[in-house]
Amino acid sequence: MHEVFIRVDANHKVGFGHLKRCLIIANFLRKKKCKVSFLIKGSKVAKQIINSQKFNFICIPELKNLKQQANDFMNIITNRKSVIVTDIAHPLSFQDVEELKFYFKTIKNNNKHVTFDGSGKESLREILTEVDCDILVAPYIGETASKKKIIYEELLGTKYYILDKEYLLKNKRKIRKNAKNILVTCGGSDPTFVTEHILQALHLCIEEIFNITVIVGPGFDSKYIDKVIKLTKKMSHQITFCKSPSNLAKQMNECDFAISTSGLTKYELAATGTPSIILSIDNYHHIVNKSFSEKGSIINLGVSEDISKLKLAETILAIKDDFIKRQQLSFAGQTLIDGKGTNRLAEKIVNLI
Repeated sequence: MHEVFIRVDANHKVGFGHLKRCLIIANFLRKKKCKVSFLIKGSKVAKQIINSQKFNFICIPELKNLKQQANDFMNIITNRKSVIVTDIAHPLSFQDVEELKFYFKTIKNNNKHVTFDGSGKESLREILTEVDCDILVAPYIGETASKKKIIYEELLGTKYYILDKEYLLKNKRKIRKNAKNILVTCGGSDPTFVTEHILQALHLCIEEIFNITVIVGPGFDSKYIDKVIKLTKKMSHQITFCKSPSNLAKQMNECDFAISTSGLTKYELAATGTPSIILSIDNYHHIVNKSFSEKGSIINLGVSEDISKLKLAETILAIKDDFIKRQQLSFAGQTLIDGKGTNRLAEKIVNLI
């Protein structure tokens, strides 16, 4: 049986999007008769998620640096020619560039290596002079081929975006004229408390009574959840909380529009044709989102802390009343992603074995 090791980080600081896409790939590879194991540096919640999908995993101690991790990794897979998939391209990994170089050089030795990259300045291509891998995947809008000489194959753009099958729609989405149902989703942990900010803005929308579904991610702090629930008790809207769903396809398909943060969720919103207002958690994400908004698939408001509750409320009411705009956003989103990225990447991985 072919063996694939997936190395990924997942916690409230990094988020759970990296783990989510790795699990989609892992399940696809398992159907291809590959044995898949995880090496996870993450929270208790992340480990529970992997365990729930019945994959073997090894935990990496939080205090171990990248150099120590690389040596441990090689001890685990010694004398095996395996495919290693890494998804660790985030700012916490970029704090020591020399250790990062050592890490990639070590795990590439005698193994085939596929790595997910970030985008823009927060990417391996930007941080490292050379990335030791066979395939580099950057499945984002606006990615362009490297101008410098590279030793790996680049898989760039939404053609390779990893999407669960539940998000695939057979037909173009139908947009309802009367927009009453709103989805609020701010990632697995909402580290900058955007859910609270959105609900406060919705509280100002007294002209309408909305049906609001609030996603509570697996990494939400319990005190924060209590605070959000307390806030909603003051609101006149109908509020439903949905805790840690396996995916958001159902909620996206049932809502009339979504209000979301700037992570990988926006690609799922696009694929389902969900009109969306996006708030960025920081300026880096706001810059990244410009490529998305240029395609006309989202309303990109900017960094959350810079957007007043009144401005957000006004935007919500405006998109609620603008049927044509919601149609345009929906069509543009579904045009961006064809949903075949998981299969394309899995085939590339299998061909390395």
